[in-house]
Amino acid sequence: MTWVGQRVARKEDLPLVTGTGTYVPDFNLPGTLEVAFVRSPLAHARILNIDTAEALSAEGVVAIYTGPDIRDQVHALVLDQEAAPPGLETAAPEIHPATIEILADAEVRHVGQAVAAVVADSRYHAEDAAELVRIDYDELRAALDPEQARLPGAPIVFDNVPNNVQARYRIRVG
Repeated sequence: MTWVGQRVARKEDLPLVTGTGTYVPDFNLPGTLEVAFVRSPLAHARILNIDTAEALSAEGVVAIYTGPDIRDQVHALVLDQEAAPPGLETAAPEIHPATIEILADAEVRHVGQAVAAVVADSRYHAEDAAELVRIDYDELRAALDPEQARLPGAPIVFDNVPNNVQARYRIRVG
């Protein structure tokens, strides 16, 4: 029997909408730890200091990690485009890879960027302790509008990405 074009009776809806379904967070295996991230409230800033002392002493906290703590063990993500999109193979790409740390190290580049990871024995303890992490920032000018960000003199998000343009393709037609 083919399912394409047919109405399919859903079996999972009733338990989920009545609150009797099981979700991944409902599993509580022994030794399971939870993580909560402390995120930047600023679009662009230098990180001057991260104080985790009070959070480390909070109930249930196992560890707190910051960018400097993990920089030698966890590699940053590189935003790169190694191959041209289909149809643009001859487009002479100009590509500037951008590096994003898993946890911001010295600078945050967008609102919500993770700055610290709080590991605890429960989600509640992790979130409570995350609120105790104190971060001092030196706020920098931010590139908030994509069109304005490309103009000369705009704040640069990544030092190695001139004019905030990560990839440019020149296409000749005719």
